[in-house]
Amino acid sequence: MRMMSVLTDLISKAETIAIIGHIRPDGDDIGSCLGTYNYIQDNYPDRKKVRVFLESKIAKFSFMHGYDDICSKINKDDREYDLVICQDASTVERLGDFYEILKTARHSFCIDHHKTNDGFCEFNDVRPDASSTSEVVYELMEEEKISRNTAECLYTGIVHDTGVFQYTCMSPRTMEIAGKLLAKGLDPEFIVSYTFYQKSYNQLRAWGYAFQNAQTECEGQIIYSIFTWKDMKKFGISSIELDGISSELRLVDTAEFSMLIYQDGPDTFKLSMRTKNKVDCSVIAQNHNGGGHAKASGCTIEGDPEDIAKMIIEEVKEQL
Repeated sequence: MRMMSVLTDLISKAETIAIIGHIRPDGDDIGSCLGTYNYIQDNYPDRKKVRVFLESKIAKFSFMHGYDDICSKINKDDREYDLVICQDASTVERLGDFYEILKTARHSFCIDHHKTNDGFCEFNDVRPDASSTSEVVYELMEEEKISRNTAECLYTGIVHDTGVFQYTCMSPRTMEIAGKLLAKGLDPEFIVSYTFYQKSYNQLRAWGYAFQNAQTECEGQIIYSIFTWKDMKKFGISSIELDGISSELRLVDTAEFSMLIYQDGPDTFKLSMRTKNKVDCSVIAQNHNGGGHAKASGCTIEGDPEDIAKMIIEEVKEQL
């Protein structure tokens, strides 16, 4: 309740507000940011300027109210805000270019659920036991003031960070919140099928390629696949459409650790890591300036992808 009061007071006094998500935004990041955006627009209509900054817009989330208002670049008049709300980002590095907005803000408030969060804002509400940042955002709102538009965004975020209510990050409170959001008149079948399961033909071909070329180590306890820009071009997809492969690799019966290594720069590769019970992949991510959760983390490493894989495998073996 205290943090809710702090955030409410900050919003009430601010005339200009920026809501910032992390680089390579996912469903929880987009859902939590747009959920906050809609809540402020609904309940504080006198705000002179409220903007949402996300590095990219993902078409499958375009049904969410406020999607068209997302800003992907900083303009000249985006240098000073009374309040900046950072969401789902554990470090300033995760804010990318939008860190420039945070640096000049009068006040800042971070909403997150990553245990690796280093408390980089003036006020920080970080709840590692929460299923998602969308769940934390809900806890900072007055339930009766949550509109259908806001509820749809938050529900989508929870769906994506819980793997449609199947990951261990979920709790009875998560289900309680999901039920209250559904009561706002949502269509859960559409949200789940359209944003979580539906894929393009090219995307399915790319996923098949990733599975076919997956490699294993330690008698199958480690499984990984590599995807380069050349591979993405071959299948006509972007890195965003690779999201979810590491989670699928984890389904292999012998796997304790799964990883997708995909290119995101001329000499850099992004690692999406997932685990079951024996490995804490957040430790590995932190070793390489990344972050996340015990069972789902990521980082970016420069070098040859095969060499990167060998290095990470050695770190995983230390935990097995």
